[in-house]
Amino acid sequence: MKVRSRSSWTPTKRSSSARRSKASRKWTKAEVLSELKKHADPKARAKLAYFGVNVPKAYGISAPVLHAFARHIGKDQALAEELWSSGAFTKRESSLR
Repeated sequence: MKVRSRSSWTPTKRSSSARRSKASRKWTKAEVLSELKKHADPKARAKLAYFGVNVPKAYGISAPVLHAFARHIGKDQALAEELWSSGAFTKRESSLR
């Protein structure tokens, strides 16, 4: 009986360029903010207060939904800078001052 070589059953690593090609659409700041508002969940926002997270501009989006949306958008430094400068994603003020 012939034995397969070790390299024939070793999983291959896929290139990251294959994943990047899926996000062909260029997102704008307005589109991202409207999608975040669309996914906002008042129940999740109420849970933030329950766990002691007091953020005035929270959307209340669960982490799995937010991560899936981030993968859908892809990486874009210029878009990230636009979103950060919009003021929608500010750091919460520390209560330990």
